[in-house]
Amino acid sequence: MKAFILAAGLGTRLRPLTDNKPKALVEVNGKTLLDHAVDVVKKAGATSITINVHHFSDLMKEYVANRNYGVPTYISDESDLLLDTGGALNHAAEFLNGDEPVLVHNVDIMSTINLNEALESHICSGAIATLICNTRNSSRHLLAIDGTLNAWENTTNGARKPDFTDQERANMQPFSFSGIHILNPNIFPYLKEYSDKFGAKFSVIDFYLDLCRKEKVSIYQTEGVVFDCGKIETIAQAEQVFK
Repeated sequence: MKAFILAAGLGTRLRPLTDNKPKALVEVNGKTLLDHAVDVVKKAGATSITINVHHFSDLMKEYVANRNYGVPTYISDESDLLLDTGGALNHAAEFLNGDEPVLVHNVDIMSTINLNEALESHICSGAIATLICNTRNSSRHLLAIDGTLNAWENTTNGARKPDFTDQERANMQPFSFSGIHILNPNIFPYLKEYSDKFGAKFSVIDFYLDLCRKEKVSIYQTEGVVFDCGKIETIAQAEQVFK
């Protein structure tokens, strides 16, 4: 299995910690978020790691170059344009393509999710992608029918993608996306096709909502606790759990 760590974000919610460094180099218990994420994906069986960079990209490149992660490690450079998650996946295809599943992990997510169980579920499902979800409170939901992605909603502003009726909504189960997903490599032609149509920068959720009309996109529900360490107030909470 290959791993892709999403580390290019601006880290605006972590200011002033990110005034002079990228969020991936913010520390939790004296260890960078990037190194925490690397440990997680290696434990899950990563045979290679690709890291995308944008904000303070030179610092990130230097940091990674001076680390020995024990597996081949690549930089997907988005210095010129931050591509959002969908665009980032398409941009990194040269490192991620092949015959192995791809574990995608946000650098600012720390969790107690058992990724080995999630990978087994993904393989058994036959899905082209599996989105790992948990029970945290959120106003934005992936909506599924029988464990398969069907739609998306934002309960704060009423947005729905694609549009659906209240009657149709009654048949859908809501899930909160953890920011961790597992992909089959045959997803990359679809990513390129979507990029050719909508441009280099695009949302992975919009992409999945398009893809689920053509291929099976599964939801994997876990009871694991997820910490969004992209917010300062969450870091103290995570430090108590991940000592």
